[in-house]
Amino acid sequence: MKVTFTNRRNIRQAHQQQLAQHSPTGYYFNDYISLNGLKQWVTIRGAKRTNPLLLIIHGGPAATNSMFSNLTQNFEKEVTIVEWDQRGAGKTYRKQKVTPTSLQEIVADGLALTRWLRKKFSTTPLILVGSAEGSFTANLMLQQSPQYYAAYIATDQDFENSRQAAVDQLKTLGQTNHNKKMIHRMKKMPQRLDNWTDTEINHFNRYAAKANPAVPNAMRDLLIPQLLTSPFHSWADVLAFFRGMRATKQQLAMELDHFNYERLLTETTVPFFIFQGAGDVVTPAASAKDYFDQVKAPNKKMVLIPASGHLCLFANPDYFLKMIRENVLPVLEQKN
Repeated sequence: MKVTFTNRRNIRQAHQQQLAQHSPTGYYFNDYISLNGLKQWVTIRGAKRTNPLLLIIHGGPAATNSMFSNLTQNFEKEVTIVEWDQRGAGKTYRKQKVTPTSLQEIVADGLALTRWLRKKFSTTPLILVGSAEGSFTANLMLQQSPQYYAAYIATDQDFENSRQAAVDQLKTLGQTNHNKKMIHRMKKMPQRLDNWTDTEINHFNRYAAKANPAVPNAMRDLLIPQLLTSPFHSWADVLAFFRGMRATKQQLAMELDHFNYERLLTETTVPFFIFQGAGDVVTPAASAKDYFDQVKAPNKKMVLIPASGHLCLFANPDYFLKMIRENVLPVLEQKN
């Protein structure tokens, strides 16, 4: 979707009309709640209050997902979808210019949100979803309080060999002008990937996101168009989104760019799934599979989402929902 200043208003109005269609049996919430002393933005949408909750932990850091509501509206028929602008992100950052001091601080906020949801929806199962760097946050949430969650889905899962797998995959994607430039740039970078600077990592991630023309680009094709046309986001919210990303990245860069993957769980009592974009070059499926194979869980499955790269939940939402319907919801029924 190409967004221009002339068509932005029309697209926003269409999305607003689309999202204004509420079910009388559902639950709809867009507001700030207090989590560990900080007002944080939460969006909840579901057509039936008794449906399972789907709590999505966004990545980035500070790359919120609340602008994607029109893409995930079909989810609302089968799950109640919960989006949260984390500390230092989006509308939360707009309200107060506070950034997280560590990943654990976001984890603590996520657990506070989980407890708030359990009070609101005391009898409905809660599915936890961790997306991209949010797969670190959600993974730690699951480790620290597994009793709250009926199932866990990691998507855009990062792992210790993701960067090397991305480099290898980049070389197989064909000699496009874009890839030639990236490969030329990489020759000037340290041969050992763990010696790359934060700037070199950021440059590579931006190039990798564009490397596969067969799938939507996470930033150009998904995030930015949705942010600009979301009826819930003003220009002030758009500015806060990018400022929050920059401020939070500066705060967490060292911890996230050099994440200790031994912090990720290798055993859980909660059903465990990985849904990964088949064409993802940023966090390649081969690397996610390496992590998946290490995890012991009562039920587990890895699914490749076709026609998608990074942010596969929003690149191919209908297929992602189909995989939830076919793989995750039956497990919840078995537990009941």
